[in-house]
Amino acid sequence: MSDWDKEFGIIAGSKKENRRIRPGNIERRKRRIRRRRRRTFVCFVIVVLLCVVAVKYLFNRSEGEKLSINVVDAECVDAFPIDDIGKGDVAKVLLVNKENVLPKDYVPCDMVTLNIPFGYYVADEARLMTREAAEHLEELFEAASADGKRLMGVSAYRSYSTQDGIYRNNLATKGEGYTSIYSAKPGKSEHQAGVAIDLSTFDMGGQLGVSFASTPEGEWLDEHCTEYGFIIRYPKDSMEITGYAYEPWHIRYVGKKVAAIIKERGITLEEYEGVMDFNSYVKAGLLKGYDSNGVMVTTEEPTTEEVTTATTTNTSIAPTTEAPTTAAPKLTTEAPKKPKATKAKSTTEAPKPATTAAPKEEPATEASSDDEANEDDADE
Repeated sequence: MSDWDKEFGIIAGSKKENRRIRPGNIERRKRRIRRRRRRTFVCFVIVVLLCVVAVKYLFNRSEGEKLSINVVDAECVDAFPIDDIGKGDVAKVLLVNKENVLPKDYVPCDMVTLNIPFGYYVADEARLMTREAAEHLEELFEAASADGKRLMGVSAYRSYSTQDGIYRNNLATKGEGYTSIYSAKPGKSEHQAGVAIDLSTFDMGGQLGVSFASTPEGEWLDEHCTEYGFIIRYPKDSMEITGYAYEPWHIRYVGKKVAAIIKERGITLEEYEGVMDFNSYVKAGLLKGYDSNGVMVTTEEPTTEEVTTATTTNTSIAPTTEAPTTAAPKLTTEAPKKPKATKAKSTTEAPKPATTAAPKEEPATEASSDDEANEDDADE
């Protein structure tokens, strides 16, 4: 035992215990414990957030795969907008904004997956676009890449439910003032129509912002996007007309003809004379794939109508061909054989033969009509 220990009466075996009970050491231990607890809590929160992000990503991916299967495999013709459509010199374009909404259940049936670079975090749903718009956007990306510009896609198609979630999230995190000028309510977004897309650059990491306009990619897009049928949908100093703030990253496909007119006049889409809301667009028969009542029409229905109209016209022309005396015996001899191939003629020629031939032709027509009904039910 040292002289110092003897003087202060400290026993060698209890030095460790004495250090533990010193006020300064006790406080230091408390601080270490608090730091450990904070680190543990932060690690726990990080793990939970990572799990939530992973689950959300997998959910969005699965939903996007389901949607892409249902949409891409659908049998229908191209939807809007078709370049140079409409009567006269004014091409018609569908207008979607705060006053002109889309139906809640509307989904473009001609969408395809875009063959452009996206961020790894982008869901499959957001990689879809209508076929015509997708083809022109891919051409735009090829031209930009040839000029050394590295554009990347951020968000193309958004369903009604997806837009609803984005709007609610922005409303809760960024407030009503910001959300009202930067985010559309569900049903009022062009993304649901499959003809709009948000773009960014690799240098910006896929982020969206007004600074995109001053990048080489943003300047190139502003100058050349109309050459491929796209417009900067919400230009600078036009919020009073469009209802939204300046978004240099948001482009909308309207067709080359309309895009050239809008750029030449320096106007917005709202100021173009050929815009129409969804209901007017459908009633005018401009939305391909839909009838005048807004009901989706598949490719098989018009073909059946064409067949029926063709058969009726053939039957109406048939008496004129039977007028010459030389053709009459040929038609009478071939009448029993043709009902198998031409069902419409069998119904019209049934009363002409003798009464013994009528019962033979009636079950054939009934069977054929049943077969057509079964085929229609299977298609539906």
